[in-house]
Amino acid sequence: MTRDTYVFLAVLLLFVVTNIGLVASGILAADWTGLGVITGAGMTLALYSFLYKDNPLFKFAEHFWAVLVSDDLRRTHRRMD
Repeated sequence: MTRDTYVFLAVLLLFVVTNIGLVASGILAADWTGLGVITGAGMTLALYSFLYKDNPLFKFAEHFWAVLVSDDLRRTHRRMD
């Protein structure tokens, strides 16, 4: 495995352990709101991972964001008709 793979796995492990600790301690609720916070934080880190190097995690987050925006635009346009 390359150095980049080790960095990716280390950041992913740190993210998972931190969120498990927050949920276990009760700081972060174990409901849909908590899941939304975890997802939002993960997507933010994925988008900022481009600063390290172009990677598959960034590509996933970029495509996911593009789908969300296009769906929102489609729904907004449909409401205006």
